[in-house]
Amino acid sequence: MTGSRLLGGRYALFDVLGTGGMATVWRARDEVLGREVAVKVLSPQFASDPAFRARFEREARHVAALSHPRLVTVFDCGVDGHTPFI
Repeated sequence: MTGSRLLGGRYALFDVLGTGGMATVWRARDEVLGREVAVKVLSPQFASDPAFRARFEREARHVAALSHPRLVTVFDCGVDGHTPFI
């Protein structure tokens, strides 16, 4: 199964689930572990700004430190080329 784009050599992106002020969330498939996931991708206009990239990375670290049944679990974050993702 392949999506329209493979992000990080691992996440096949399929459909946009939502778009916010600085990022888009995609329905995706983790091709390494074979499971459905959501991937948040920082918008290109912010990806080139070091302050926004740092903010995005902080968000990933802070959310990854939380564990609650009503919160998403962060499994990974990274940068594919110039595209940061969680």
